[in-house]
Amino acid sequence: MSSNVHGRERVKASEELVRKRREREAVKIKQYNDLVQQCQEQFRNENYNHETLSLTTRILEMNPDYYTIWNTRRLVLLRGILVESPQSLNDVEQNRTTYKKELDLFMQLIRINPKSYWMWNHRRWCLETMPKPNWPAELGLVEKLLSLDARNFHGWTYRRYVVRQLRKEAKEKEQDEKIVRSEYDFTTKKINESFSNFSAWYQRTRLLPEIVHNLSVDKKNAIAKDELYLVKEAIYTEPEDQSAWLYYRWIVGHVPDPIQFIGAFKLTSSPLVILIFDDDVSFVSAPTMIEDKTEDTVEGSWLPVGRNSSSSTSTVWVYKPKTANSSPATVRISSSNLMPSTRSKATLTTSLERPIIKIPADDVSATCLARIEERLKTDHWTPSTKRSIPVSSISSQCAWHTLDHARLLKEEIFTVRELLEIEPNSKWALQTLAHFINQLRLLGSCENTDDALAEVISIYEDLAKLDTYRRHRYRDASK
Repeated sequence: MSSNVHGRERVKASEELVRKRREREAVKIKQYNDLVQQCQEQFRNENYNHETLSLTTRILEMNPDYYTIWNTRRLVLLRGILVESPQSLNDVEQNRTTYKKELDLFMQLIRINPKSYWMWNHRRWCLETMPKPNWPAELGLVEKLLSLDARNFHGWTYRRYVVRQLRKEAKEKEQDEKIVRSEYDFTTKKINESFSNFSAWYQRTRLLPEIVHNLSVDKKNAIAKDELYLVKEAIYTEPEDQSAWLYYRWIVGHVPDPIQFIGAFKLTSSPLVILIFDDDVSFVSAPTMIEDKTEDTVEGSWLPVGRNSSSSTSTVWVYKPKTANSSPATVRISSSNLMPSTRSKATLTTSLERPIIKIPADDVSATCLARIEERLKTDHWTPSTKRSIPVSSISSQCAWHTLDHARLLKEEIFTVRELLEIEPNSKWALQTLAHFINQLRLLGSCENTDDALAEVISIYEDLAKLDTYRRHRYRDASK
């Protein structure tokens, strides 16, 4: 390794310096462990007093990420420091002073680690526990913190939390809309300061659909065009930063991928048939199982097998024929029967019919299927009368504007191609071009679908050579 780091010559510490440093660290570690032991002992003895609280303060000053001590501190406050039901003005003032000290402690410790989950959680607890918290002051505080570190996602998460509280307190609709608009303007300010502020772009995705909700179609589409202008400024200025590219995709919208039916399989040692999909799905009614010779429908029981035993959706569905001597050879699923579990997947455009593939069983698979077969004796899926799952059509896009999706994709493909003439090795530009072309293909609006797919694969092959660190990801994306 080079001895020159960031233009400065690395100087090897002498053995004496290393020894002294280790001695100092050993003293600090002993002090820290002694404090933790004292605090734990005090807590075990139910000494919920200022002495125990002081011990937690000293520990947190040395290690603000010690979440157990934060929990201990809150219990000490609740059980021994705060007046549970303040009756007098003195009680109210005592509690107010205690909460103020806690909020001040946060300001002291945040200088040590501004990205500590536990400190931010403690501040939220204080504000939610104390009477009449000053939410406008909290908004001002977090704005000041974000001026020091504009991309601190803890600060942005906390800001969203504060805004939610302010909106709860808003008494009139106009006041609520003003808060939302103010947040939108704040994201604009932060984005103009730095196009690489991912949190500001993300916050914008949360606000825009609400801001335009009651506007006319023309006004919504005009705002969408303004957003496209802003994001194009960002990608031309910083083409290698991912933040604006991700927002760009969000503005253009997403064509949901159609559900992929991987196949139907049957182990030679079991009567069960396994259906596998590429995402969680549900059925309006059971798929049709067909016998080979007679082509009769074979009745049976169905069960979704997933992480949640009570769920009606799964990537894996298991079928058991009603009679032991029945052996279906084909499964048929109608296009209107299969339901995706999220809007990222589209319903089928045509019905599916697949042969059931027989595969040899191993001990592990046989054991798992035996358990499922046992469960099917007392439990099975029944069709729901409600279509509670959001269904996407192949034309779904960004829901808050109505710009023609095919035309929009073609225009943005042209834009990205122009940028690639200037920045031919821009990884994010290449990824976005492949994404947009594939979206246009899924939408069915390509002049030549085969040529479009070939170009997408070619782009990912180029990316695998250009960015070898992520070559496996690009190869997976090209499949």
